[in-house]
Amino acid sequence: YQFTVENGQIVYGLGAVKGAGEAAIEAILAERKANGSFNDLFEFCRRVDLHKVNKRVLEALVKSGAMDELGPHRAAIFESLNKAVHAAEQYLRNSAQGQSDLFGCVSESNSESDVNFYISCSPWLDQDRLFAEKETLGVYFSGHPLEQYSDELDRLVTTKISQLQPKQGQSVIVAGLIVAVRPMMTKRGDKM
Repeated sequence: YQFTVENGQIVYGLGAVKGAGEAAIEAILAERKANGSFNDLFEFCRRVDLHKVNKRVLEALVKSGAMDELGPHRAAIFESLNKAVHAAEQYLRNSAQGQSDLFGCVSESNSESDVNFYISCSPWLDQDRLFAEKETLGVYFSGHPLEQYSDELDRLVTTKISQLQPKQGQSVIVAGLIVAVRPMMTKRGDKM
C-alpha cells in the first residue's frame, strides 16, 4: 500500500492510486500473499473480495497501469471488467451452491486461451493512456504527452525547464502543456 524501497529502487505504492482505498488494496495484497500472483483479470476478480475491490477500484487500477500484466493491453482489460466481474460473481454463486459451471467460461488455470475471454478492442492511444495515468496517479507515469513533439521542440526551445539558470537580461524559450483554462472577469467586466 505504501511506497517502499527494494534493491535501491522505489516501489510505487498502490495507495497512491486515486479511487483505490486502503481496504481494497490490503484485500488484494492479502490474497496475493496467501495464494500467489494473479494470472489474468478473470482469476483476479474470482479471487479478490468484490465487496471491497469494487468496479470503481478496478477501473482506477487499470487506468493507472497497475493491472497491465493481467491482460493483453489496458483497453482490453478495461473493456472486459464487467465481463470479468460478472463471471467471478457467477463462479462464486455456483461454488456456494456446490455447482460447477456447465460451460466453464472462466478458466481456472493460466492457459493461452484466457486471452480469448477479453473483449477485442484497439489499444488506447498513447495520449489516452497518459491522461488516464494522470487522472489516477496525479502524474504521467509511462511517458509524457509532449514526447511525441520532442523533435520539433528541440528545434524551437532554447532550454528545458529543468535546466533553467536564471540570468538577468537573458531570454529563453521553453515549451509546456496547458492543462486547464479558467476564464475570469476583470474589474471592468472584461473577460480575461
